[in-house]
Amino acid sequence: MQPAESRLAVGLKIYDFAKFYLSSCGNIKLAIGLYWLNIVLAGILIYIHWNYACSHNFLSVEGEERKAIDKAVRKRVIVAQSLYLFGALLCFINTYISIAFIILVQLNYAFAIITNRIRTKK
Repeated sequence: MQPAESRLAVGLKIYDFAKFYLSSCGNIKLAIGLYWLNIVLAGILIYIHWNYACSHNFLSVEGEERKAIDKAVRKRVIVAQSLYLFGALLCFINTYISIAFIILVQLNYAFAIITNRIRTKK
């Protein structure tokens, strides 16, 4: 197994452990903190990879369109991480509200329930 593959395997196992720990100990703030830490690490990894792809010209678009896409992706990662942080901080009020909020954020980003799409006239 290559070093990159082994790091990915370890990362996936830690993520699985965090999900299992959250599902079995949902009322413990540490479980939410561990789950949030995994989400933050994934967000940082996505941001680093996107930055690398942009700086080494791995995108197939150029000019203003490229700048717009770059700005949108970076904003999406930062806003998502901010919402996950807010959801994790909700555990100090109620852990179940925190879990519900984090799940709603994940559903929103998976299915685009709440969007700010710019509509253009054709």
